[in-house]
Amino acid sequence: MKRIFVKREKEKVVFERFRQVCADLPAGAIEHDDEPDFRVREADRCLGVEITEYFHPLLPGVPPLQQQEALEERVIELIRSAAIERGCPPVWVDIDFAREARIKKNDVSKIAVAIVGELMQHVESGRRGVVIHSDTRLPPEINQITIMNYDGLKEPFFGSSPAGWGLDIDVAELQKILDRKEERLRKSYVAVCSENWLVIYICGFRFSSFSAFATALPNLRSSFDRAYLLFDDHAAVPLSIAAA
Repeated sequence: MKRIFVKREKEKVVFERFRQVCADLPAGAIEHDDEPDFRVREADRCLGVEITEYFHPLLPGVPPLQQQEALEERVIELIRSAAIERGCPPVWVDIDFAREARIKKNDVSKIAVAIVGELMQHVESGRRGVVIHSDTRLPPEINQITIMNYDGLKEPFFGSSPAGWGLDIDVAELQKILDRKEERLRKSYVAVCSENWLVIYICGFRFSSFSAFATALPNLRSSFDRAYLLFDDHAAVPLSIAAA
């Protein structure tokens, strides 16, 4: 049940971002449902909007990026709990994980303990706006840690965002996403909505999804009326699609 709840809450956030940046989306009554995820009802039509997320394809011999992200999230949660227990003030902490290193499940606690020790030395000294580089006592799985002090922050924030350039979007992977949605579109979506769009969300805070911005991609096959790439909350790029 928790997993379903989280999925639906995420869908709401993504749809709201899409609504803010897509001028073509009509202003009708919005229903959050399933198959498709959202229905926008107007007097003379029902528009279905299906939400899905883009992930970079797996590489041979390399663990899935989502698996590595789950371990990173566990490291961050342990750091957060330990730092708050030690009285960490309201600071913003960004942890830059080394992409060339792979975290092992058995090393999660050890990495977190090492980071908390180094982090709290800086925080307790009152220093703000500092960057702790990997040439200090950070574990090899960490590139750097940034500590910032923002006005209005009421509690400590710990997170990680992708550094550098995102990977290029894999066109073959986009086509696979469209193909996977095709059966549901034909069996379910068209029965309830006269028009159906697919929104492929690219998350700027997940390395497994974070991608270089793209506006010109080859034609793709799909029976959706429209398909968009949603780059977080700043752009909805229409894909060029032809009937499958």
